[in-house]
Amino acid sequence: MKKLLFVFLFFFCLTPFAFAETEASTDIVTTVINPFKNPTLTPSGHKYKVLLGVNYRNTNMWGFSSRGTKNDLLGDNLRPTLLKNDCDIVYFGTEHSKLLLDKGYADFTAAEKADLIDVFKNYGFDYLILFDLDPVHFAFPFGFSASAYVKVIDMHKASYVYTGKISKLTKFGGIGTPVSKIGLDVTNVLNAKIFAVK
Repeated sequence: MKKLLFVFLFFFCLTPFAFAETEASTDIVTTVINPFKNPTLTPSGHKYKVLLGVNYRNTNMWGFSSRGTKNDLLGDNLRPTLLKNDCDIVYFGTEHSKLLLDKGYADFTAAEKADLIDVFKNYGFDYLILFDLDPVHFAFPFGFSASAYVKVIDMHKASYVYTGKISKLTKFGGIGTPVSKIGLDVTNVLNAKIFAVK
C-alpha cells in the first residue's frame, strides 16, 4: 500500500511539468545557448576557436522541454574540457543565425556539412560543435530518456569528426542526467579524435 501511494505521489508531482508546455514536439526553436558569455565573431587568441550551438525542441504532452537541461549538456563535461584544451568557445547567437538566413537556411539543422563550412569559413573557427536536442521523456520506473543529433565538423579538413544520433536512458536520476551523458559522449569523442592527437 505504501509503495502504491509513493508511485501515485511521484506521478502527481510530475504532472505540472509534463503538461506545462503543449507545443508539438516537431517544432524546432533556435535558441541562443549562451549561459557563460556573449557570442562573438572576433578573432580568437586561443589555440582553438569553437562554435558551439544547440537547438532544442519544444516538449509535447508526454515530454519535457530540453531548454532547461542546457547546462547539463554543456557545463558538466563539454565546456570544462574545451577550456582545459585552450578553446575559445563562441556560443551560437543571433549573428550566426543571420549568416545562415542570408544563405537561405532557417537554422543549422537545415544545413549540410558543406553548407555550414561555406557559411562560417571566414570567421576563424577550427571546429563546429552542433546539437539538435530532443525533448526529455519520462522513463519507467523513475528515470528519463534523451537524444540528440550531433555534428562535430573540422573546418580545416572539411570533414566530420563525428555525426550521428546519441540516445541515453536512465532508470533513476534527475531530468538532466541523460542529457549530461550525451555531453559526456561528445566530450569523449573530442578527447579521442581531436585533443589526444594534437
